[in-house]
Amino acid sequence: MNLVPMTYNVCIRVTGTNSEQCYSIDIPKSNAVTGKTVASLDKLQVEIQSGTAPYQVVVNGILQYETNINNFDVAVKQGDLLEVKTSKICEGTFSKIITLFDAVRAFPNPTSGEFDIYLPTNEDSVSIEIFGVDAKLISNANYSIENGKVHINIAKEPVGIYLVKIKSNPDEIVQIIKK
Repeated sequence: MNLVPMTYNVCIRVTGTNSEQCYSIDIPKSNAVTGKTVASLDKLQVEIQSGTAPYQVVVNGILQYETNINNFDVAVKQGDLLEVKTSKICEGTFSKIITLFDAVRAFPNPTSGEFDIYLPTNEDSVSIEIFGVDAKLISNANYSIENGKVHINIAKEPVGIYLVKIKSNPDEIVQIIKK
């Protein structure tokens, strides 16, 4: 039964008699499922703070697994929808749109040549310009964004400081140190 939380009056009558017994039944409001998350580059650490196990862990509508543990990790990508459902429908669903990063980041930095730029976007591609410290344009290309990141290689460039301009709205500039 899906009863709304409130007090219900229920009376039971025995057919053929004048007997009637009445009861008051209180259906309390359940606590909603709550949790907190900590993001890393490719996974989310989830701690369910209230809610009844077992928990169904769903990413983008696809059941990943079921667990009785209230602390767990789940593989995610930028922009995924995480849902954690409890064994009691009345507790609701813990939902979170995944933001693994909220600012443009480069890693590793310093680099020996290859590095990734992590972008908080759902776009498929991005235009990137790379400048030397002397403001000389070294590269201007479109890059595919895969799993929220762009892979760049400046191994053929000399050691130094480079400025990477990500053409977006607004444009972002990241300083890269090549060692």
